[in-house]
Amino acid sequence: MAAPTIQNQLLQLLAQYVTAQILDKVRASKYYALSVDECQDLSNHSQVAIVLKYATDKLVEVESFFGFLDFSGLRHDGQSLS
Repeated sequence: MAAPTIQNQLLQLLAQYVTAQILDKVRASKYYALSVDECQDLSNHSQVAIVLKYATDKLVEVESFFGFLDFSGLRHDGQSLS
């Protein structure tokens, strides 16, 4: 295998591990919230940022960036999402 392929596979495994850790903490939390924010640039390229917020057992608020979704070319107005 080529080095870039191995690097990409390693990064993907690490991302899956971090995602699982965040989701485990959110599931264990009594209080949590999901924040979704969409931004569109002048060329109509649209991205949605997802942030998970949760409280620890000592009620300390934690914010975890979960990722970007690429919505370019997709309709995402209120009518098509309902």
